[in-house]
Amino acid sequence: MPLEAGTASVLASLGADLTDGIVDGKAAVGATGTTSATDGAAMQTNLSVVGSQVLSNTLTVTTASGPIPANVALDAALMAVNPASEITSVADVPVTAQILEQTSLALTTAAALNPTNQAEILVLQAEIGKLNVGDTPQLEASFLVSAAPEIAGALDNSADVTKATEANTATTNAASFKLMKNEAKVTDVNGVTTLTSTTVGGVMLVTPTFTLDAANLQKVTGANPTGGTVPTINFDVMAPVTSGAGLLNILLKDGGPDDRKDGEREIKISLPVTWTANNIAFTVPAGNSAVVYTTANGAAELSTQVNNAQANIFTFDNQQQQMQLAITKLFNTIPELLDGAMVNGNYFFQVGLTGFPMVDATSAKVNMIKGSFNVQ
Repeated sequence: MPLEAGTASVLASLGADLTDGIVDGKAAVGATGTTSATDGAAMQTNLSVVGSQVLSNTLTVTTASGPIPANVALDAALMAVNPASEITSVADVPVTAQILEQTSLALTTAAALNPTNQAEILVLQAEIGKLNVGDTPQLEASFLVSAAPEIAGALDNSADVTKATEANTATTNAASFKLMKNEAKVTDVNGVTTLTSTTVGGVMLVTPTFTLDAANLQKVTGANPTGGTVPTINFDVMAPVTSGAGLLNILLKDGGPDDRKDGEREIKISLPVTWTANNIAFTVPAGNSAVVYTTANGAAELSTQVNNAQANIFTFDNQQQQMQLAITKLFNTIPELLDGAMVNGNYFFQVGLTGFPMVDATSAKVNMIKGSFNVQ
């Protein structure tokens, strides 16, 4: 049974929405996503027709020898580009992680746009989730056919501002590390302290100021650690359905949130991270990152290198479903602390998230995390 022409248009439009984060069936200007729809009405109409024909295997291509099925032409083109390829048909091109992730995310958008009529969309999404990366795609056409009316209804609903807003939120949540609660828990040698997190303008502030045990920190800091418990700030999160890579711009300084003043030390480091879909875990690329340390008198900036993997400042505990920040590990980059100086004092920290998608429990976008603590 051929798919309706409009279904392919819906799939393309939903793909376009993934390129700009706005549910309107249009890609951002200059978008290059492989599933992007163009803004031109004529091109959109052509895409609808061609898309439905490709999905139903009725598209033909005119050659010198007459019309032939499009899939035959595509197979011939594949062999012409790479005659030595072991893959002789586009039907045998293996599934990639990116295809699975983007398709699942598009269907999340569709389901959110059609909340009262989404059962077949969710079935299709579940079936796609069963496909394995590297395998050739094996999906019963009946799942596409059954979901087609619901997907068409989803695109119709995108004109509804309320439903479009809800769909945008659902799509962003699915593609982000999402807090389960607007709180954080600090684990120290003395136990667990619960903090509240509030997000305003993309900045998530964790309060109140918490206290860490100085004697314990003295044990884990310095050139020759003698045991102790490394304190961590823990956030319960849900993993995104997409893979990605980002940069964590971490700052730790004496005093409060204002710009550094005379007499205050400051440490800055940018750590690269990557993560895989549906997994509370990440890896850091091989290599080193620069730590920039400003002394208390501000007269010098000392730069040193730390191994990305060994820095271990920002981690995920997949078993506990937690994102963990061990901010005090940066103490080990302060020269005078390595020499045994006291760690007591008041400190401020912030973590800027570049290319690292995160939302709080209310779906507010988080671009930076800030907080304060004292050591005594």
